[in-house]
Amino acid sequence: MTRLARILFLAGILLTVVAAPIQAQSRSVDTAASQKLTDYLRKHRLPLVGAQVTQDSSGGIGQVMLYGYVATDFGKRDAEKKTRNFLKQPNVEIVNRIQVRPEIRSLKPKPAAVEHKENPPPESQEQQNATKEYMNQGNHGPRPYNQPASNPDPWAEILQSFSIGIGLP
Repeated sequence: MTRLARILFLAGILLTVVAAPIQAQSRSVDTAASQKLTDYLRKHRLPLVGAQVTQDSSGGIGQVMLYGYVATDFGKRDAEKKTRNFLKQPNVEIVNRIQVRPEIRSLKPKPAAVEHKENPPPESQEQQNATKEYMNQGNHGPRPYNQPASNPDPWAEILQSFSIGIGLP
């Protein structure tokens, strides 16, 4: 391959990589809506599911990212259904990152207790462990928009891997 062809190939790859962050920046996270939806899902039989709502450039809901754990595929579909109903938008774009883990079916539910709005009861140890495990998975798929990348300079790694792979100095 000639040097010009290698440079054009690299330029095409870099252009593709640069275009993705530009699109992601056109949306902003609606933290209030995210918290309300997460609270709703947790109070409606999805205690290990969270949501992140993003706004599009016009201020409407751009998309919703669901994350966390459920015991069955039904629970995963139910989270989407409840999200659409809560937002009153049947066609909202949903990125469903929920993982099905049948073993959580055996977790014991919290005993029925009086709700305290000022001092809510703490999560159980099993719920805390499941949440920590999910958060410590690493970069598997897209991150929520406000979560920084684990590598502050991805260009160095990308350029290094391409220059080694195609024989550039």
